Amino acid sequence: MQIDDRAVIGGLAAIHQFVRVGRLAMLGGTAGVMQDVPPFCMVQGSPPATLRGLNRIGIDDVIAVDDLTDGAKYRNLLGARISDYFDKTDFYARFARAEFGKVDIPQEAFIAALKMDGD
Repeated sequence: MQIDDRAVIGGLAAIHQFVRVGRLAMLGGTAGVMQDVPPFCMVQGSPPATLRGLNRIGIDDVIAVDDLTDGAKYRNLLGARISDYFDKTDFYARFARAEFGKVDIPQEAFIAALKMDGD
């Protein structure tokens, strides 16, 4: 398990042994975390954990990217406000072709996400 700088872990949060919690992420009390938590995101609830950090600060123009070969993955997004959902392989190919136009993301978050994907 790896906990990056300034991450907040709530009481009785259960974190799987191979999970990485990104910088300034927040895990709510009794959260069940079985996969990596990106920097600046909030996780709440017990399995499956739900990412809500972006929605909490008013951002809902979000594209969710995940491994769609695992049919249970959609549960992580129940109740979240997103604009679209892509398989990670399809997303990487489309992103490389600049199909999404200009993408606004803090450089620190982008670098951290790339490092997490390469683990």
